[in-house]
Amino acid sequence: MNTGINGYWLGGYNFNKDRSLEWISHPDQPITYSDMHPGEPNGPSSQRCLVYWMKFGYAWGDAFCDAILPYVCEFIKT
Repeated sequence: MNTGINGYWLGGYNFNKDRSLEWISHPDQPITYSDMHPGEPNGPSSQRCLVYWMKFGYAWGDAFCDAILPYVCEFIKT
């Protein structure tokens, strides 16, 4: 957490421009867990990507998808 980075992409996306996020790797799979910061998501029609924000104590929030941030990858062990 002491990397100096403001946030990380988590792979969630708001396909329907509502408050319902889905995993970008599985568009029909709703995100059932949430760690949203109070008041988030606050821009469902314009801030359509899911981030993990430092300023929110690393809670989740929505953001404009063109922000330049590192990302967290999903790894599935088979």
